[in-house]
Amino acid sequence: MQEVEEAIHRYAQAIDSADESHSKSDLLNRSEANTDAAQRLLDVAHNNLRRLMELQEDLVGSEDPRNKSPGQSGITLTQIR
Repeated sequence: MQEVEEAIHRYAQAIDSADESHSKSDLLNRSEANTDAAQRLLDVAHNNLRRLMELQEDLVGSEDPRNKSPGQSGITLTQIR
């Protein structure tokens, strides 16, 4: 995710140093729109990563033999060859 943030920073620097052949305000507007879109994607990625980590923690916790009720047996799956 740091790579995305670095790319956004480089993009913003390129916009700041752009020549005047394009309208600076148009370039700035496009830059802001792209930066906002990238930030939304980062937010979604962070939320998905957090949820994945929660699910992984739940899965690992459910596999821990200390979390089983007395008399509860574990399921043993046959290997597929």
